[in-house]
Amino acid sequence: MTGAMAARAVGAAPSAMRAMSTDGMKGFDNRERAAETLWFNKREEKVLRDLLQKMKAQADTHDAANAPAVVAAETAALKKVLPNATAAEVAKLLDWKHTSF
Repeated sequence: MTGAMAARAVGAAPSAMRAMSTDGMKGFDNRERAAETLWFNKREEKVLRDLLQKMKAQADTHDAANAPAVVAAETAALKKVLPNATAAEVAKLLDWKHTSF
């Protein structure tokens, strides 16, 4: 390395140094961007699921007038699909539906 090149390398900005170190790695930025996007998507999904669960809980407690009708309609629809299911199984399935989705 000549003296002029060494002086430029030492005085170069950190971003320029980083660009030089990743020149041979095509797709490095794309991989990094994809990993970041994946992380944010998973985080947003968790936050939205938690929000949906809170909204369902609020709707069940604050909409006391319609809640029994909704439960009856869901139970009837489930009984059509699973006619041999016991009441306990139906209750477990409805509980799973409301807490998992």
